[in-house]
Amino acid sequence: MRILFSGTPAYGHLLPLLPLERVAREAGHDTAVLTHGSMADVVAPARVLAAGASLEEILLEVRRRTGADATEDASAATVGEFFGGARVDLGLDEALAAAREFGPDLIVSDYVDYLGPAVAAGLGVPWASHAVGIAVHASHREAMRTAAAERMRERGITPTEPVASVDPWPECLQPDDWTAAPDRIALRSAAYESETETETGSWSRPEFPGRDHLPRVLVTLGTIVDDADTLAAIVDSLGAHDVNAIVAVNPAADASGLSVDTSRVHLTGFVPMNLLLDGVDVVASSGGAGTVLAALSSGTPMVLLPMGLDKPANAERAANIGAAVVVTEPEAIGEAVGRVLTDPSYAEAAATTSKQIAGTHTPEEVLDLLLARTRSGTGGPHMRAIRQYAYGPADMLRPERVDRPEPGPDEVLIKVEAAGVHLMDTVLRAGSDLGLPLLELPMTPGREAAGTVEAVGAGVDPSRLGRRVVAYLGHERSGGYAEFAVADAAALHALPTSLTAEAAVAMIGTGRTVVGVLDQAELTDRDTVVITAAAGGMGILLVQAARRAGATVIGLAGGPRKVEHVLAEGADAAVDYTADGWEARLADAVGPDGASVVFDGVGGPAGVTAMRGLATGGRHMYYGWVSKPGSFASLPAEELAERGISSQFVAGPTLFALPGGVRALESRALEEAATGRLRPALTTYALSDAAQAHRDLESRTTTGKVVLLPG
Repeated sequence: MRILFSGTPAYGHLLPLLPLERVAREAGHDTAVLTHGSMADVVAPARVLAAGASLEEILLEVRRRTGADATEDASAATVGEFFGGARVDLGLDEALAAAREFGPDLIVSDYVDYLGPAVAAGLGVPWASHAVGIAVHASHREAMRTAAAERMRERGITPTEPVASVDPWPECLQPDDWTAAPDRIALRSAAYESETETETGSWSRPEFPGRDHLPRVLVTLGTIVDDADTLAAIVDSLGAHDVNAIVAVNPAADASGLSVDTSRVHLTGFVPMNLLLDGVDVVASSGGAGTVLAALSSGTPMVLLPMGLDKPANAERAANIGAAVVVTEPEAIGEAVGRVLTDPSYAEAAATTSKQIAGTHTPEEVLDLLLARTRSGTGGPHMRAIRQYAYGPADMLRPERVDRPEPGPDEVLIKVEAAGVHLMDTVLRAGSDLGLPLLELPMTPGREAAGTVEAVGAGVDPSRLGRRVVAYLGHERSGGYAEFAVADAAALHALPTSLTAEAAVAMIGTGRTVVGVLDQAELTDRDTVVITAAAGGMGILLVQAARRAGATVIGLAGGPRKVEHVLAEGADAAVDYTADGWEARLADAVGPDGASVVFDGVGGPAGVTAMRGLATGGRHMYYGWVSKPGSFASLPAEELAERGISSQFVAGPTLFALPGGVRALESRALEEAATGRLRPALTTYALSDAAQAHRDLESRTTTGKVVLLPG
């Protein structure tokens, strides 16, 4: 495949494209970079397709047209004129001619370089956006898009949409109002690493005789800012502290006028960041996107003096996660560096962010996804889905656009209206199996789905097409967190007309467990029942069922809001087990005779306290945990025997052994909900917010069953 990378002629816009270009080239694809010829050494050994104006020429044209200095004026009008106006005007005709001769099958464009998308639309080839920094404000993006679209239409070109949005900027550094685009592919960022000896051959890690034991500070204002006075002030401020400084000056600057104490300061020109960061303890920077990403990728904290354009936003986000101190004057950098070196929280925050970045896609994985999207964008059907490429925290779940699956023999394809999220999903995502098989990665999680049959495989009655169904996808398959999911035809249940898709997915998994637990409990109006996690998906259904059986019901829940919910569902009493003295309030609610049954979904200390409130001969029926997977509550065997208390795990294999098996429980659960005898409570999230849903479920901030909505 021939892949053309397009970037604004500036270090910070071209260098982020190179990891993907390199893996594409090494994989045997024919690649080139569309930019001004002066950047050939920057992107080498990649081939340059020289077209368009230089950075200086674009800046001059913007100043001529608007009077604005685009290096300092970050208004929407100026940004729009630079990237969507002058950049396109001065380069589109030449770029179209050069690209037409190259014949690309795919164009990957710097996300603010509208020359690439214009060429893609002009040639009729798919293109992907590649971010080089923080998400662009909506007003700025609209200004750029509008200006570029006008230029395209003047040439009879109709703008097109990208097949994907590659993004190396971590989610934790995005603005608070940011939401991930459905076509986003998260790329693992890393410090720039050159392939050429001209950039690396003369460099070796600086030595500071007699001072090598001291912390190292890398000082860089990036490749755009050229301010010798500011650089000198920063170096002077560091002189009051026992540190060594490596000072990287602007590639185009003359550093001869910068007088430094060479015993503690080493001056250098442009050197790849992966080399500069070797052994560095703190980075002092103007907040450029490339420097911020490189520092955080290596787990290095920062002191930031933001100097125009996107740098204030970058600095604010880095400070927001605790990985940087932001200053407003260069003279303050020395003191701030001292603070970062003595307070370990900054390094810890940077290390945490580095781990999050490491969990995103490698350039090789991104290339594979891009090629798949390219094929999907030019023919095969595709869909939005949540994908997981590594086991770990909720950040491992990422929304992507992928190929739509096809049903095999005896299978159907469901257009998903609602997908259930189960606590076990969070366990499997983290890599703990608890006896269940871990699915091969990458994967789309989710084992509960409801919607409409979109397609059928061989051996399935075609009359099922268009029917609304719900299915438990199985322990050894997944795929529910998507717009479309494949299910065994034998697993389908007709979705009752009185039941929403959201309620159906709550009942197909969680509801069937509740029905099975109730079969084993055989509650009567003589029972006093304590239900832990009473505001959860199972807990609320158990409260309703126990009340209908005539039992006295006491619910345990975490927090006042959940306590109110449990009472509203009909509990006789509800106790907040996060409040001081809750144990005494539970004892008062249960009374001197004790409880006959404890339904325990939290385990741990709360579960143990509930068990101790059981009457002689009471039953402890457990099915969940809150502190860590498998942390079920228990009492010493001699105490259980002395008091005649039984303790039984009532989920999992126990359910499979009940008469009629799991399918019968599913049917009964759906019927209970369809008739209104059980009413699942729901907390819903957009499909793209699956990671947040997992975080909230793990932190016990949700109420009822958690459900994802693809629509």
